[in-house]
Amino acid sequence: MQAQQPVGGFRRFVQTPYGRAALPAATILITFGTYVYISSLLAIPAILVFGLGVPIWAGLKRPKYLALSGLVIILLVAPISSAALVQEIRTPVGPIDSGSTTSFNGTGSVLAYAEVSPATGNASTNFTWSAIVQPQYTPPGYGSPAGVELIVTSCSGALSSTAPDCPPFSFREFTHTFSAALGPPTSVVFHYQIGAVGEWYWQMAVLLPNGTSGAAPGTISPFYLTGDGANNGINGPLVLPYSTTYGTRALTNPNGTGSLLTDAHLGAYAGNTSTSFLWNVTVQPEFAPAGDVPLAVSLYLSTCPGAVGSGAPNCAAGYPLLNLTHNFSAPPTLPVGISFSSSLPNLGWWNWQMGILLRNTSAAPPDNVVHLYLNGSGPNGGITGPLLSVPPFAVAATTAVASTGPLLENAQVSPYTGDTSTNFTWNVTVNPAYAPAHNSTPVAVALFVSACPGAINPNSSTCASGYFFHEITISFSTPLARPTNLSFHYQIGSDGVWDWQMGALLANGSTGALPNETNVVLLVGDPTYNGIEGPVIGGWWTTYGEVVPSIYLDTLLLLGLPFYLVLVIYMWFKRRERTRRETQRRAAGPPPPDAPGTTPSTTGGPPPSAPPGPSASSAAQEHNCPQCGAVLYAGETSCWKCGAKVGDSGTGAPLPSGPKS
Repeated sequence: MQAQQPVGGFRRFVQTPYGRAALPAATILITFGTYVYISSLLAIPAILVFGLGVPIWAGLKRPKYLALSGLVIILLVAPISSAALVQEIRTPVGPIDSGSTTSFNGTGSVLAYAEVSPATGNASTNFTWSAIVQPQYTPPGYGSPAGVELIVTSCSGALSSTAPDCPPFSFREFTHTFSAALGPPTSVVFHYQIGAVGEWYWQMAVLLPNGTSGAAPGTISPFYLTGDGANNGINGPLVLPYSTTYGTRALTNPNGTGSLLTDAHLGAYAGNTSTSFLWNVTVQPEFAPAGDVPLAVSLYLSTCPGAVGSGAPNCAAGYPLLNLTHNFSAPPTLPVGISFSSSLPNLGWWNWQMGILLRNTSAAPPDNVVHLYLNGSGPNGGITGPLLSVPPFAVAATTAVASTGPLLENAQVSPYTGDTSTNFTWNVTVNPAYAPAHNSTPVAVALFVSACPGAINPNSSTCASGYFFHEITISFSTPLARPTNLSFHYQIGSDGVWDWQMGALLANGSTGALPNETNVVLLVGDPTYNGIEGPVIGGWWTTYGEVVPSIYLDTLLLLGLPFYLVLVIYMWFKRRERTRRETQRRAAGPPPPDAPGTTPSTTGGPPPSAPPGPSASSAAQEHNCPQCGAVLYAGETSCWKCGAKVGDSGTGAPLPSGPKS
């Protein structure tokens, strides 16, 4: 009996005014939480259990109360759910990837796209070395890359601080390690401020656990880049003096003191064999020595520092030498600027020097000429530069093992919310290493912005025709070979909750494919339409105003129809039960007054030994409406069926007792 006391207490509380208000309020919270955070379909049993089942079990069986409380629940669940959904809608989504695909077995380098930036700087420049580790190209017998090593040195090709073929030199080593096995291609970046003027070299290696036959346990083998300098080193960077303009030594004459050649400089210090380099210089004839006349200015380009001709004693024979000369048709009398332009045939370090040719008219013989050169800052009075290189660099290529990963990775829109003037940006990384087998690497990537979730064309079958749709495509003129970051920009210009999708277009190389047939690899969006929500344009109340009508419609249909259908069925069963009990009661009638074993009672009640008839106990509980005959509970003052006013069950019309004899 004590175990049932809390139940009775709960029932008594529910039948109080506070309880009749608290139960719908609790049902609102339960239905709202289920609808928003679990599943809209599970909200149906939630409202049926707590909006109908619990009240009926607690004794609140009147249809009017049940119908009214259900309406209040549904009408309040919709706006509360809308507010929660608006907050969820305005929360950024992403980043999003495409589904993992198995790459084709191509060839490539486990360490690739290595380069230094900038190629030239001064002592305060913080240089950056970057590379991409591609684990799918790990050679057979080796484990996943354990790290990457960078070497910066003044000795080309030096891999330690004790290289025997270099004089005392600078050497610096950096290592980046990986804490776990690599999956997709991974970028590695190093930063270093060299701080010393001169020609520098570098090298980089990927460190691979050696599992080949005969290797000692725990052996780590370095795989170095294929360099472009001596001893497989890589030329660069070039650290220049803070001043990169040069002049001849200062001379004094009646016009004053100054340099005959001044502001001599190289325009670009880095390039390749197709680069046209530019040198500029200013001639100031007023500072020529007395009796000297400028005839020409010459530029000397060589791989031998300071060389202005062949046979320089400080360099091995056979070094390349280029000589460009500007001749004056008449001796200049005013300052004049001269430019030289030339490409260079060989990769590596070059040096330059510049000189002016003077005729000394005061000396004998009169055609005696002298050269006056720039005061260079490099070895032998030369000037270092330019550096010819062809980055990026990579290790020797190997055949890829089959690997899986996302072709499109980390796709996201930024900002996620804005107004009609916001220029939104979509970013994505394309990993060509994960192009599916029998397909090319991506030839283009397209962004689809739409009012129809998941639409990748203006004719999606999931939405009515005429919806907003916009496509932006970035095409590649050459096949992608390395992970590439792309950005799309678009100003939508209209309030609303928008959707987008992104796809990589690949040429289909499968057997039997049609000419120019393409495949599209899409991002993994929502499970229903494969769309991605966003961006959201407009303020919080703007979004709420767009969401709440659809949520009202959804709750009225999803929750209202089942609720009132079950309520109607419950009312039908209750009416059928009442009718059946009334029929049984009328059929039984009162006990005959002359039945055996009975004696008349002076009080009009049944004999003491006779049990009360079935109609006696029922009549104390229920009575009939005098207008329509509906069965009413004791204490009801109006008929639930026709609305007629009736007296208390104790004073109402008695139930018929059967025909009189």
